[in-house]
Amino acid sequence: MARDFNAMDDYRRRLAEDAADAPEPSGAVGHQSPTGDEPATVLAMGAEDKWLVAVVGAALGVGVGFLLPWLGTVAARYPIPFAGPIEFLSSFEAPVLVVLRPVIGALVGLVVAAVVISGSPRITVSPVEILIAKGDDERRIERSQVAGVYREGGALVIDSVEGRQLYKGDVEAPRAAVRDAFVAHGYRWEMVDRKA
Repeated sequence: MARDFNAMDDYRRRLAEDAADAPEPSGAVGHQSPTGDEPATVLAMGAEDKWLVAVVGAALGVGVGFLLPWLGTVAARYPIPFAGPIEFLSSFEAPVLVVLRPVIGALVGLVVAAVVISGSPRITVSPVEILIAKGDDERRIERSQVAGVYREGGALVIDSVEGRQLYKGDVEAPRAAVRDAFVAHGYRWEMVDRKA
């Protein structure tokens, strides 16, 4: 009886050694089982992108501030939107206003940039759920609801098991990073990316 017990222990030891020598599963695009150990991945506009949007917004505002007198003459000749306010703002030629127009334009450009930045979605992907936050709105999609994820043009699409779209919208991250985030957490990526 003791001999049979040792043979069984030997058999279990060999099975454990064989399992340890088995190759790791591949990281190919497709469906992978989540381990639950991975930290959540956040897909959002990065700090560099936010700075770029702010700088471009301020620069456009300064440009409009400098061009306001010329826009006033155009507004006087042709029917353009906001012609009245443009003519009124460009009619002031005081030296202080010549300097203030670009400053005010930069501030308006920064406000527009802040609106754009706050309106960009922040998508958090984890093995158990997808959290989509846009401004003050927040939406939670359980993993069990998701049948597949793919890109449609510039939009990210998340389909349900029933065949309806759970989400279709922008995502502020490179294409490969978006695919890698969903695949790493075990979601089925349904698109062949020929550029990758």
